[in-house]
This record gives sequence, C-alpha cells and structure tokens, in this order.
Amino acid sequence: MVSDTTVARFQVLKKAGVNSISAATVLLLTARQKNASLTMLSRQIGHSTAAITGVVDALEKAGLVKRVTSCCDRRVTLLALTQKGQAVIAEFYEDTTIHASVG
Repeated sequence: MVSDTTVARFQVLKKAGVNSISAATVLLLTARQKNASLTMLSRQIGHSTAAITGVVDALEKAGLVKRVTSCCDRRVTLLALTQKGQAVIAEFYEDTTIHASVG
C-alpha cells in the first residue's frame, strides 16, 4: 500500500510537469548529484542515452533542469536544476504528512 505522504510527494512532481517515472528518477538523481552527466544518469537508471535525452528534453521544457557544458570536457553535457527545479525538489522533500491529512 502506498502512503498518503508518498502520493502527496509525487503529486508535487506531477503538478510541476513530471509525467513519468523516468522523468521523476532523472530529476531526483540530478538533485542528489551535482553536475551529473547524461551518460552517468543513463547508466544509473538503465536507459540508453537517446532515451534519457527525450526525458531531459521534457524536464527542460517544464523549466526544471538545464543542460550545461562541462568546463573540463566540452563533449560532456551535464544536467543542473533550475531555480524552479530546486523549488520543486524542496517541496517534494518537505514534510507532507500535514498536507496529506488536511482536506
């Protein structure tokens, strides 16, 4: 059974435009790992880099992440949260048990 807190947390992501488990995973991993490369993310979640590119495109369109070229290697694309992405992650991790029980 899924708890009310879990449901409330994932509703935060859905409201922000995160509409798949892959997108949620990429967003949450990006929040945990500063300067994560697309290649590293694709390996971690077991998707091809082509599949991750589509997921990142959707997250970027929603304004949650941005692509950044590595200062060390111009061939490497890194992923970073935008201010909106940071706000969504903060809301995702805030204590939602109060919100879930109200209303």
